[in-house]
Amino acid sequence: MSISSEVNEGMSIAQLLRGMFQRKLLIAVPPLVGIALGAAFLMANKPRYIAEAQVIIENQFTPFDKTIGPADGSTGGWQPSDHMVSSQVSAMKSEDIAARVVDQLALDTNPEYNANLRSHGTLGKVVIALGFRDDPALYTPKALAAKTLAADLTIYPIPDSNVIGIKSTAGEPVAAAAAANAIAETYVLSTREAGASSTDRARDWLAKQIEGLRAKVAESELAVERYRADAGLIRGSTATLGVQQISELNTQIGIAQNAKIDAQTKADAIQRMLKARGDVNSSAEVLSSPSLQRLKDEQVAAARELTQASATYLPSHPKMIAAKNHLDAVNNQIKVEAQRVVDSLQAQALLADERANSLNEELQKLKTNETKANFSDVRLQALQREAEANRTLLQSMLGRYADANARQDTSLQPGFARIIQKAVAPAAPYFPKSGPTLLLAGFAGLLLGLGLAFVMEVLAQPLLVATGVKRREPEAVIARAPDETFIPQLHFQEPAPVVLPATTPVAEITAASNIAEATAMLDGALSTGPSPLREQTAKIAQSLELLARESGMKSFACAVIGSPAFNSAMVALATARNMSALGKRVMLVDLATRAASAEQFIGLAAGPGLSDLVAGKADFTKSVVRDQRSKLHFVRLGEVSGPAQEELIVSRLPAIAAALRTVYDIIVFNVGDARPAIVQVMVNVDANLLLASPSRLEEAASAAKAIEEAGTTKTMLFTMDDSHTAPVLTKASA
Repeated sequence: MSISSEVNEGMSIAQLLRGMFQRKLLIAVPPLVGIALGAAFLMANKPRYIAEAQVIIENQFTPFDKTIGPADGSTGGWQPSDHMVSSQVSAMKSEDIAARVVDQLALDTNPEYNANLRSHGTLGKVVIALGFRDDPALYTPKALAAKTLAADLTIYPIPDSNVIGIKSTAGEPVAAAAAANAIAETYVLSTREAGASSTDRARDWLAKQIEGLRAKVAESELAVERYRADAGLIRGSTATLGVQQISELNTQIGIAQNAKIDAQTKADAIQRMLKARGDVNSSAEVLSSPSLQRLKDEQVAAARELTQASATYLPSHPKMIAAKNHLDAVNNQIKVEAQRVVDSLQAQALLADERANSLNEELQKLKTNETKANFSDVRLQALQREAEANRTLLQSMLGRYADANARQDTSLQPGFARIIQKAVAPAAPYFPKSGPTLLLAGFAGLLLGLGLAFVMEVLAQPLLVATGVKRREPEAVIARAPDETFIPQLHFQEPAPVVLPATTPVAEITAASNIAEATAMLDGALSTGPSPLREQTAKIAQSLELLARESGMKSFACAVIGSPAFNSAMVALATARNMSALGKRVMLVDLATRAASAEQFIGLAAGPGLSDLVAGKADFTKSVVRDQRSKLHFVRLGEVSGPAQEELIVSRLPAIAAALRTVYDIIVFNVGDARPAIVQVMVNVDANLLLASPSRLEEAASAAKAIEEAGTTKTMLFTMDDSHTAPVLTKASA
């Protein structure tokens, strides 16, 4: 029977529980300790308040927002979608919105958002040094405030709706509500600003178009009037002068012809009356003549005289004869006068006929001229249409420009979001909750006490003691000598420790004459074929790994004197890759400019670097990249605007290196040219790899010696072989 089965047979649940509850102190102490720890937790953590604002995404365009007026009935034609709501959530989380809120609320002066304004304490400094928290000194005040604000915000779309919730947490209820409201208001304002910017662009475009159209309209109207004058198409009140003259001539011809017909008709009527009756008593023209009226009066008087004489005298009486002759003479005079009226009317008819003929001749001339004018009018109408089109377009542009000016104010833009719920300062904190925290801490302590009591009771059972089961002793740790493959294989000038005096060249390294050759050598170092660079840098990597293991050295700098700066990048990159292949976590920090950096050998796209990290524009997560051909991590220098920024980067390197040492086993700095501005880096690292051309070995040795005297840094001096031969190793060393 096994030991476990024997224990199970000799133990009952009742006995186990009875024994557990006899250990009252063991059960009671952990809950009290848990409550005490919970109270300490409540005291250590300040209360946090949460406030929420809500924004709805909707189409706020109306027909009255259009320049064509409300009769169009169009409202924009789009409807919110899930993709649009998700996009607006990302827009709310943008750094631009956060930066504007920081400026609006002056959060960079608030210690809650700007950690540089409050004391970190010893524990906080240790946490920062260990890399568990970002160093606030690496950020500008506004960048740090924006980063803290983004961390305290929770922006999320509410399911099955077009509403976006904005939750803000802060140590003060008013600050939490202010941050949430500021984010919502700034976002809504940004949607209106987007419309305002479009209106501004449209207004500027319309202004340019109107300026050109005004000149074009004036030119086209001038062309119309010039052509009208040249073609003689002078217009009257309702038509051209030629048309008006033709119309007037037609009227005059009609009047003349009517006058002719009227006069001839009257003359013919008088002649017919004379032939038919011998008098013209019924003719209106004859009766209207004054002379005829006088003769008619004489005729009446002569007739009355003849009548009176006939009553007294016989027809042969001289008085009767005289009265009759007098009457006949008056009648003859009336006929003569009537004939004169006829002759006058005929003369009038003839004159009207001649006038009509003259007017007809003038009409024919005007018709000929008007025919020619009609052909010119075709061209004139084309010019008028062009002028009218330009005028209409100008009027349309002026109307749209006036509308754009009227809606220049951002508050008049419709936007596509509005606030439906403003955040209100909460009355109670959401974290930590005193009651639940103490209850959970006490309950956890109780569970721990019960568990300890159970374990102690099980271990205290007589059956386990009687079995004599002993605790298994751990296996002894056998110290092993370091693997010989990790012993440095470099040959030294004299027996010495791993790092020789700086004045003595350690070995020769094959140099590259140009970038293409250096790239080829790096590719060869990764291949399976023979590669002097791989062999040389592998030995260097083994030496540095041994230094890290035995002496605790973790940071190394690689610089070059008298040889192209890309040789330093080539050696540093190859060495770092070899150390990474040894199973070490390696970081390569490039302090050389892009033309001489390892960035071009790795083949990275443009991105942030140390300059952006120091300026607060990026953090480590965005600055660190992975080498595609190894497990090496890499940080580039970035764009440096001048010596002042380079000095700032160098001054921040100790803090950056301290943070990197907590994460990486080995840190390699590629310095490039050993320029004066970078001496501070070479003095503060654990060891330097100084590469020098044969002609400048003495200068390099003096520089290395000066670096060692300035600090605790060790220096290994290497000769860069420009002849492209295998490295010459001068002397073996253990």
